Amino acid sequence: PSGLIVYQGDMFPEWKGDLLVGGLRAQSVVRLKLKEGRVHTEEWIPMKVRVRSLAIANDGAVLVGTDAGEIVALRP
Repeated sequence: PSGLIVYQGDMFPEWKGDLLVGGLRAQSVVRLKLKEGRVHTEEWIPMKVRVRSLAIANDGAVLVGTDAGEIVALRP
């Protein structure tokens, strides 16, 4: 893992409160939905590049910092 945030934006309302984890080796963003303090479901969002950092933009997009020095915005 290379970063972790709790999603609190409005762009993905179904993600509110979910953990988003960046993956270096996995080259993905992993969304973990918790239930009663445990991982209930997980979704892998392939990025095809090593993920270095995560942030939430003012509009609710997920910003993904990559090893290539780019920032990619995840939007629906």
